Amino acid sequence: AVPLLCLILGIYEFRHRTLKSSRLALWAGLVLAFSLPLLSYFVLNHTAGNRENEVFIGKAITDQHSLKPLWDQALSNVLMFNRTGDSNPRHNLPGTRMLDDITGACFVLGLGLAWFRRYERGGFYPLAGFLLFMGVGSLANDPANSNRLCVLSVFAAYFAGLGLEEIWRRLAFIKKPGWVVPG
Repeated sequence: AVPLLCLILGIYEFRHRTLKSSRLALWAGLVLAFSLPLLSYFVLNHTAGNRENEVFIGKAITDQHSLKPLWDQALSNVLMFNRTGDSNPRHNLPGTRMLDDITGACFVLGLGLAWFRRYERGGFYPLAGFLLFMGVGSLANDPANSNRLCVLSVFAAYFAGLGLEEIWRRLAFIKKPGWVVPG
């Protein structure tokens, strides 16, 4: 998914005229060059790997003739942060959400702010990474798995920080004795 994310970000920069077509071609070539070992493994072995074949959600989708397994998986991955958590006891306390109440609220606020700022680089980059990796995590037939989705913790921290920053900015007008308001 990282090479795909690099290409998405390169296309974003190209569309916003910060990356010329010759540099986009160079960027795509570098992404392809760094991806070649993995791509050659896929081609030589005619598979993405044994583990990937075991956990891919495609079999459940074809067996049920429905996209419901994909929807259920994506929903459980999204709710892992604020509601249901990871069901696997090897990763954390089963059913314990990943974020506490305050961080979870800041996460939701930050995610919303990034969505409203999706046309700006500061909103698009983290949103693209979060959605891409969430999508990749949703392609497994396992329940929400914090081990598999640990890459999302960086984005969750960013969104929570973005939400907290917005709250702090809105409360900056309150000046109480003894408080230091960063400026």
